[in-house]
Amino acid sequence: MSQSHHLVPRQATYSITEVEQISGLPAHTLRWYEQLGLIDGVARGPGGRRVYSLSHLRWLEFISGVRSTGMSVADMTRYIALAREGDATVPARRQMMEEHRVRLRRRFDEIAVSLRYLERNIEVYRQIEAGRKHSVPLELPA
Repeated sequence: MSQSHHLVPRQATYSITEVEQISGLPAHTLRWYEQLGLIDGVARGPGGRRVYSLSHLRWLEFISGVRSTGMSVADMTRYIALAREGDATVPARRQMMEEHRVRLRRRFDEIAVSLRYLERNIEVYRQIEAGRKHSVPLELPA
């Protein structure tokens, strides 16, 4: 769930529209997550409408959180399958999170290099605009 959306338990069940409002996720994403098995046990109410529980909202909060870190859908699916097996899989789930942290830190380092590259070039352009520099050197990321 995005930072602007918060889990506010106020009732036992939620419609897809309410879950959209609470989670910030569009209905097509909710249905897709359900098809992938990332959330299961979504009941059907009158007219076949989806009925979500507080448990579903908690799973969606988790899914949104790990998705925001760049975790792949395949890894999320694997993680959730492990979680459904119970506490015996805690070491495997922790290991998955640690491996993902390594990938995320690597990506963070790559982004930091790219950001430094952009900042150097922005400064060159500022100097040119201020009349302190007349040529643009080719600056490649380190």
